[in-house]
Amino acid sequence: MIYLLQLYIFTVLGSKREIDDTFKGLEKAKGFIKSELGSRMRLRIVPELNFEYDESIDYGNKIERMIQDLHKKDK
Repeated sequence: MIYLLQLYIFTVLGSKREIDDTFKGLEKAKGFIKSELGSRMRLRIVPELNFEYDESIDYGNKIERMIQDLHKKDK
């Protein structure tokens, strides 16, 4: 049985404040999301939802920019 559902959220747009606001909204909507999951998927036990910000896209973009800068310096 799954008792905890870890959800990794990422965005390519938005400031730190906008990301924080998004997570506050997700936390406020957690009860609604759980009830929808339970009814639509007919779950007897709905897992707890845990929202985490996935920084891997930001990190990948940073590395990509660094590589592009190195290529520009070589030219």
